[in-house]
Amino acid sequence: MISFPADNAHVRTCGRSIYENGVRYISYTNSFIEFEFEGTYAEAEIISDLTPSEDIFRAYAALFVNGTDEPVKIIKLDEKKAVYELFRSDEKQRVKIRLMKISEAAFAKMGISEIRIEGTLCEVPQPEYARRIEFVGDSITCGYGIDGVWNVDVFSTETENPLKGFAYKTARKCRAEFQYVSWSGMGVYSSWVDENAEKPLDNWLAHDI
Repeated sequence: MISFPADNAHVRTCGRSIYENGVRYISYTNSFIEFEFEGTYAEAEIISDLTPSEDIFRAYAALFVNGTDEPVKIIKLDEKKAVYELFRSDEKQRVKIRLMKISEAAFAKMGISEIRIEGTLCEVPQPEYARRIEFVGDSITCGYGIDGVWNVDVFSTETENPLKGFAYKTARKCRAEFQYVSWSGMGVYSSWVDENAEKPLDNWLAHDI
């Protein structure tokens, strides 16, 4: 089995991420890593800080294989460190793996500390599109509650789905690479305030993150 880190020499990154102490952190909405290999098996060791501590605020990742439009698997990161299977086959195949964080940066983090494959790693994939677009927004951009039931469910990261949001659909329609700067409740002029508030809340705004 071959192991490698999620650094720029081995994986493509899209969106906001940082590589620190051997770990690729992809915390912002729809940020992802992508790699291609020829083989039968792939797994990733992923860490999360489980912050906040409530189960309803866990980080979630979406797994895409060979350019599928829909995720083949949604992964809940409910341990501080765990190994997650990404691909398995009885026959050797050329496979492209995309691992994307679909819960927002306001809640638990996601870090990829190691990737392991049975097979041969291929060259780092190239970006699909020449165009690039950045989305600056708040909860609607993050897909806040989009899979929840109106007036029934309370918010949880499980019901947050940016893959159904306007930003992701716009980027796909425009055939553009995408990056998000979005955080629920945070605005450019004011963060979220009660409807009876008389002044904007400007102590922490989008340009501060």
